[in-house]
Amino acid sequence: QITDRIKTEMHTFWEALEWLANTILFIWVARVVTIGVFYPLFSSGRVGYPMHWKEAIVVVWAGLRGMVGLAMSLFILFDPLISSDEYKAHCVFYMALMAFATVVINGSTAKYLLKALGMLRMTPQQV
Repeated sequence: QITDRIKTEMHTFWEALEWLANTILFIWVARVVTIGVFYPLFSSGRVGYPMHWKEAIVVVWAGLRGMVGLAMSLFILFDPLISSDEYKAHCVFYMALMAFATVVINGSTAKYLLKALGMLRMTPQQV
């Protein structure tokens, strides 16, 4: 028999996991759209160095790993106009969780992505 307390804790856990998955998906889609929209400009070399499609894929996968969001949550944490300590703690906790998850997921799989794209092999010119 599952007690009401356990049901509440399970619901809270799955709700947080759902939020994390939705947020990661939203950020990933936003990166894909952003890089996709600006790729013609990036690939032409009119802005900076020309970007190859493989590099664009790595940029989408690697991203900023949640550090901008974490920095923004710290602004919320130290904002004197926001009085709810619980709200502040939730913001920092969820953004830290997001940053951690992206480092673990994206960071641990980046090597395999680079290998699959053939970007780990160096030519004599690159050495």
